[in-house]
Parts: sequence; C-alpha cells; structure tokens
Amino acid sequence: MTEISIIIPVYNAQKYIRKCIESILNQTFRDFEIICVDDKSKDNSVKILEEYKYKDNRIHIIHNKRNIGQGGAKNVGIKLAKGKYLMFIDQDDWLEPDTFELCYNQIKKNNNDFVIFNYNRYYENEGRNIIPEKYLSGYRDELNNPDIKLWKLKEPFMISAYTWTQIYNTDFIKKNNIKFDASLRMGDDAEFYFGAIIKSKSVSVIDKPFYNYRRYEESVSESKTHLYKHHIKSRMNVYNMFLHSLHKNEYLKNYIPYSIRSLLYYYKLWGNKNHSIKPIYYQKMHKYFSYLNKEYDISQFKDEINYERFIDIANNSWNKKNNIYFEIPNIIKIYKRKRNTIAIKLF
Repeated sequence: MTEISIIIPVYNAQKYIRKCIESILNQTFRDFEIICVDDKSKDNSVKILEEYKYKDNRIHIIHNKRNIGQGGAKNVGIKLAKGKYLMFIDQDDWLEPDTFELCYNQIKKNNNDFVIFNYNRYYENEGRNIIPEKYLSGYRDELNNPDIKLWKLKEPFMISAYTWTQIYNTDFIKKNNIKFDASLRMGDDAEFYFGAIIKSKSVSVIDKPFYNYRRYEESVSESKTHLYKHHIKSRMNVYNMFLHSLHKNEYLKNYIPYSIRSLLYYYKLWGNKNHSIKPIYYQKMHKYFSYLNKEYDISQFKDEINYERFIDIANNSWNKKNNIYFEIPNIIKIYKRKRNTIAIKLF
C-alpha cells in the first residue's frame, strides 16, 4: 500500500507543471503516488506528464471526458487515491524537499485526521517569496499540541482555508464523504476544508513553510470577478454546514465575523474591477446580513468587523440605497440635453 497520494488537477499547465512534478519527485520521502487529473487541457500539459510517467511508474494520468473544474478533478483523484494519507497541490505551485517526510512523520505519530502547515507566497511579477505572518499566528500556543480541538480555538483556522496546506488521513476523508463541490469554480477549497474541520477529532500544526504558492498579483482579481456568484454561494454553504454541526455555537462565533469581512472585502475589490456585478453581489450580502442581524447580536463582533457598514447593508436593499448609481448617467444626459437646447436658442 502506498503511504501518500498526491493529487494534482491539471488544466493548460505547460508553463509550470514541470517544476511542480520535479518538486514532488525530489522529495526525501519516496513512498508516494502522483495522481494527475487532466481536465481536458488544450496545450502540451498531457505530453509533459506522459514524459514523466514514462520515467516513473508512480505517476498516474487520469483523463476527464469533459472539463469539470478543479473541485471535480480533485474528487476524481480522491476516489482513486490508494495512499494512507493524501495531499493536494496546484499545478503551478511547488513543494520544499522535506515536505512529505516531516508531514508524514507528524500525522502518523499523532494519529491526526489532518495536519496543517505553513506556506510561502511567491509573487510572480516581483520574483520574491514571503511567509504570511498571520497564517498560523493563531496557533502559536498550540504548535506543540499533538491533539488540537479546533472548535475550542479562536478563529485561527478560518484563515487557513486552503486544501494545499494540509496532509489528510485518507480514511478520514473517505469515511466522512468529505469532497469538493464540483458546481463551484471558486470557493470549493473552503467547503472541503471546513467540512474536514467539522468532522475532525484530532489535528496538529507544523509551523514550517512547506508549500510555495505562486501568485499573479496583477491579474488574479480581474480574472476572477466573473466567479463572484460562486464565492458568495461558498460562503453561504459553509455557514449552513456550521449551523448544522455538533459545535455550531463555537464555530459560528468564529465564522460569522470572518464571512462578513470576506464578503465586504471582495465586494469592494471586485466591484471596483467590474461595476456590473455590484447590484447582485450587494443584494446577496443584504439578504445574508439581514438574516444574521435578526438571528445574532452582531454588535459582539464590533472590534472584528466594519460594524457600521454591516448595519447599513443589513438595513438597506440595493434599490433603496443605490438607485443613484443608475440615475447618475440619466442626470448627465438630461443636463447635456438642456445645455444644448439653451445653446441653440442663444444662437
């Protein structure tokens, strides 16, 4: 039986997939398999993967019949995984050489459901690496704890909502039917990760940056604005997951302020990039915020959120609050028309 299964969803990855694969093949821990799920790539990705497969029989290539997105591709990989533990890596990222060895030793020793570790954020345009200081800061007092109960902690797990900074026990994932929402093209990581949190009984942390996450600073916001509905749906789905969990009160105290901050942040970020999404995004926020305002005392989170902005959106729909957004162009047209009429009369 293989010890670790590595799942890589692949789509048009020819530019970076070699570095990704090489970082896995160069690991100090050798007992693993690589499951590459090709999601109907249109470039030379598959040809490159076949080159590596010819040299190393630990590499398996799965061909999707149609493009199903990263979440769906990862689900395919989970079904086929034979390893006792599994990890995910994105096609344009790479790992440090001792990642498998140290993560495997810790999850096996502690018998954890999963282990969380740190990462480097690599800025493609600038060619520099930084370690996010806040990523594991909330775990500072728990770093040597082999058996963390996440529901007892104050929020740190909320900013860890990636699936590529963990090693998971495969039986834990499969027995609890934890999977990605294939209908989402954004936010699917969060649902998987928080689903694992809800079901987990034992977690531990390694404060070392094993994963190198490639970030395209200039293009990422613009390229994802059309996925805003997926982002909102993901946030709502996670809320419902926590609402029906065993420790719902503890989880929601952490998740509610996190979700409010997240929605406000992306509304501003993406709304400035694409004004046409503002009305729909705002209305969905208004519906969610209004519900929260009725169900919970949100004032308890005043120090964690923009409370005044939250109340403003909770109490005012888009039509009531933002009609001027649509009226300004009409006002300008009327003004120009009247100005031209006056000019005609004068001459």
